Amino acid sequence: MALEAIFRQLVEQIQGLHETLHYLNLTVGDQPQDDGAMLADDLDEVVLNLIGVVHEARRAALSASKAVRHPVDLNLARRALTACNDRFHNIEQEFVSKVIAYDKLRALAVLAEERRGEWPHWALITKERIEECRPPLDAVSLAIAACWQELAERAGMTSIMVQATNIGQKIDKEAQSSEVLHQGVI
Repeated sequence: MALEAIFRQLVEQIQGLHETLHYLNLTVGDQPQDDGAMLADDLDEVVLNLIGVVHEARRAALSASKAVRHPVDLNLARRALTACNDRFHNIEQEFVSKVIAYDKLRALAVLAEERRGEWPHWALITKERIEECRPPLDAVSLAIAACWQELAERAGMTSIMVQATNIGQKIDKEAQSSEVLHQGVI
């Protein structure tokens, strides 16, 4: 696939992740108003933070995408992709440790069992929204890997070509006498 298309796909995948996290944020924020839960507040804060980091990753991906358009600047593309990759790594770590970790999902299940009213339904929908985040995360990871592969292939293709345009040798009187002196003949 062409370099531009690969990077455009990365931007699209990050946008998809943003939308999925946005839906999770709406669900978490729609928690029942009676008797608030610390778990819900913590989850709301984590998801908002993730959305902020996704914005940073998207900005970096857009910068990389611009860098691979004509005229191609592979160095700028590499730096921007590195920034995007770093942000995405932070997103994955945060998601795994603070959202989808076993203890977090277990706490959500306990909340659903212990609370009455709208809490069980909220916990169920929230868990579904959390699970819906995994495919977009995987898609972004694959898109970043494809960008790195394409950049590596493109960097491997870069070569320098030197072409001689003058054939022959120009000899002038000074060069001739200098050459004769070097040979020891006067």
